[in-house]
Amino acid sequence: MLKEKGIKVVHVVGSSIFAKKAEEAGCDAVVAEGFEAGGHNGREETTTMVLVPAVKAAVKIPVIAAGGIATGKQMLAAMVIGAEAVQVGSRFVCSEEASSHIHFKQAIIDAHEGDTVLSLKKIVPVRLLKNAFFSAVSDAEKNGATEAELKILLGR
Repeated sequence: MLKEKGIKVVHVVGSSIFAKKAEEAGCDAVVAEGFEAGGHNGREETTTMVLVPAVKAAVKIPVIAAGGIATGKQMLAAMVIGAEAVQVGSRFVCSEEASSHIHFKQAIIDAHEGDTVLSLKKIVPVRLLKNAFFSAVSDAEKNGATEAELKILLGR
């Protein structure tokens, strides 16, 4: 339906298998999003530098690299390994134009290497800052929380 209206369709994938399925479904391009990405992640935990060449080898449509890309040097590296473009997310969440709360922006600015962790694999993998909320989620997971219990915790 989108393509009938002349809209390009790009799908985010975390594996070459899903990239092939996206291509077969008619997507115009794929975003190969590696494990380093902020926010939601693929279950395979494949890094961007491993994922991009694998996806590039698997499909004929354009490949856009994402995950851990925040500088010109990282953009260049992504293109050297086969990406036609890059998608940058977390770097822009702190911009004036972003509607993010100022406290969230500051937490991202203050974060250093090792200050995030991939969590919630029972529901959907997501990268979280190590803070009080992450501690509550981590404790719930360690205590065997069900998917429904985790969703209630996330609903807050």
